[in-house]
Amino acid sequence: MENCIFCKIVENKIPSVKIYEDKECLTVLDAYPNLEGQTLILSKKHYTSYPFDVPDDIYNKALLVAKKIGKSLDKALSTRTCLVIEGFHIDHFHIKLFPLKKGDSLSTSLARLGSLTKTEDLNKTAEKIRRFL
Repeated sequence: MENCIFCKIVENKIPSVKIYEDKECLTVLDAYPNLEGQTLILSKKHYTSYPFDVPDDIYNKALLVAKKIGKSLDKALSTRTCLVIEGFHIDHFHIKLFPLKKGDSLSTSLARLGSLTKTEDLNKTAEKIRRFL
């Protein structure tokens, strides 16, 4: 999709901080996080964000990647990670991971837009996470 921001990230037309990549999925840190380590699992091919229309193999693969990354987030950041597939804001299939620390609220994290984080800080967080992959 020509104007899809996630397609542009997958195609390296927009810079991102990558955590993990395979044939079907790309995992990046959210540039506008509410929480340290907030992560996006993107399908490399463009599929609608409505999750029930995504092919089963891609859906299953993305969930397995989310499980792997979620475990790494929890170990690296001492969190308990929540997984969200909501498909409302950007029309490209993706999974959001929210690493919650004690006292954090998922509803608060979903309700507000985070602030742009310096690439340097995202890279430091990504390195912590990658150590546990």
